[in-house]
Amino acid sequence: MGVNAKVYMKQGADQQVIASGGDLLIEAGGTLSADAGAVTLESNTGEINAIAGRITTEALSTAAGAAATLTITNSKVAAGDIILLTRQGGTSDEGTEVMLATAGAGSFTVLLENRHASAAFDGTFIIGFLVVKMVS
Repeated sequence: MGVNAKVYMKQGADQQVIASGGDLLIEAGGTLSADAGAVTLESNTGEINAIAGRITTEALSTAAGAAATLTITNSKVAAGDIILLTRQGGTSDEGTEVMLATAGAGSFTVLLENRHASAAFDGTFIIGFLVVKMVS
């Protein structure tokens, strides 16, 4: 490791560091993996202690203009972390979903809002998530 290395192993730790001015490059065919899990919610709550995964909701019937709040207990999450969400499937094909996540200490909530003018959600959602750790 050079004196001005931008990417290095942190001394005395199992941690790779990308210093200011350094880059992480994943070449074509390369992958970036994270520990992942899955949970099926009951009463709009569930527990999954992984940095990434899939959340399957119960069948939702959410009117146009209304919202459902999902609460996920997750020991990997800290207040201030960023939770990235993506719709990955499910049986609901009506409504217009907007998903917002808020991280707390040991959990996060997902606001699943139906912004359609008249159609209700009527079915399940499969939501993928990734926790981005905010370290100061």
